[in-house]
Amino acid sequence: MEKHNRLGNENITKLLIEFSIPAIVAGMIAALYTVIDRIFIGQFVGDLEFSGVSATFPIMIFYMAFAALIGIGASASISITLGRGDIKKAEKILGNAFTCYNILGFLIILLNYIFLDQILYIFGVTPDTLPHAKIFMLILIPTCYMTFLTYGFAGVIRAEGNPKIAMNINIIGAVINIVLDALFIIVFKMGVAGAAWATLIANFIAMLFVFHYFLYSKKAVKKNKKKYFRLSEKIVKSIIKIGISPFILQISLCIVGLTANNMIKKYGTDLDFGVFGILNTYLTVIFAVLLGISQGAQPIFGYNYGAKNYKRLREALIKSIVAGTGISMFFFIISLLFPKLLVMIFIKDPIMIDAASSALVKFLFSLPVYGIIVIGVEFFQVSGKANVSSILFFIRHIILAISALVIMPIFIGIDGVWYSRTVPDYIYFLIVIVVLIKWFKENNTLINKISE
Repeated sequence: MEKHNRLGNENITKLLIEFSIPAIVAGMIAALYTVIDRIFIGQFVGDLEFSGVSATFPIMIFYMAFAALIGIGASASISITLGRGDIKKAEKILGNAFTCYNILGFLIILLNYIFLDQILYIFGVTPDTLPHAKIFMLILIPTCYMTFLTYGFAGVIRAEGNPKIAMNINIIGAVINIVLDALFIIVFKMGVAGAAWATLIANFIAMLFVFHYFLYSKKAVKKNKKKYFRLSEKIVKSIIKIGISPFILQISLCIVGLTANNMIKKYGTDLDFGVFGILNTYLTVIFAVLLGISQGAQPIFGYNYGAKNYKRLREALIKSIVAGTGISMFFFIISLLFPKLLVMIFIKDPIMIDAASSALVKFLFSLPVYGIIVIGVEFFQVSGKANVSSILFFIRHIILAISALVIMPIFIGIDGVWYSRTVPDYIYFLIVIVVLIKWFKENNTLINKISE
């Protein structure tokens, strides 16, 4: 219990650094699965192949949505439960989460194989990029289940006070992916299929380490016991209640990606899919850092909310937002100063480099407010306001983003796709600020009483 009590007693800044850095590294490494594949394909295979693989990005987000639904929901529920000192219930939550992943994994994999052509068509893949996208997905579909366990349960491992173990599992997977990408693409000339096989094998090995941790590791506070695999309606509802916000976020991003692909298909060229792939890859890295801060803070949020220590809860929120804003400003300055260098990591074609570097600045011009809109909204998941997060995610990604994607290209063509994040993000920023201020006002009296 001492490990969990630290969340309610130790210095907030120290805890944020200890929990966030492994979460950031884990998130960055998880992002590397996408980044590495694209670097090798762009540099050693071809631009059209790069565009084909890039067009599948929204499908990967769809997989991550279900990983987040159960994983973040379970980890936040476990943090709150441990804050109340109930280890047995935490084990029940873990067992139910595992069963949910098994059911979802089977259904999603089956449906993806049956309807792959239709799915690729809906996601905007063109006839020229279809062969490359299809080869990639046929191999990669089973990673859906592996992603559930490696990404989803990483949050659970952090929630019980072992963030470095979660980080190390992701590091192992990323290193294997890099080595196999080089071997399959450069040495064996396997092209897009080589990138897919490298990712599949790396995810499978990482998944085995997750299994080992929960079944055999002495550091695991909670064991994945068979008697808790039977689904409990109450527990599943509690997981979904918290996990629904990040799920809506990922599904919204998936829908935005689908819409963007179809707008590119209408107003751009096949190579613009590659440009959009570069923009999303860079954004994935930035989100990995910001979500790492948020996920590192979540055990602190959850524990202190469960323990009714609202003063520490507010302190953790403010310090997390400050850290997130600093990081987002850093990336903003880098994207303004060195757009071509960032783009050249992925591709070699001069025309595509010019197009992507110009689009990058337009796409990421709202970065300065990302720290607040990401961490501020994630905070509500474990502070008794999960429904607020859901509503905010819906406003941003369904109402604002999709409206911008559909309307702006009508007037400014393909540039409308690149600007489709900036305008909605600044509107959303104002909405989040209002909601956070309202939360502080509602809880200020209680916090002041505790301070006294």
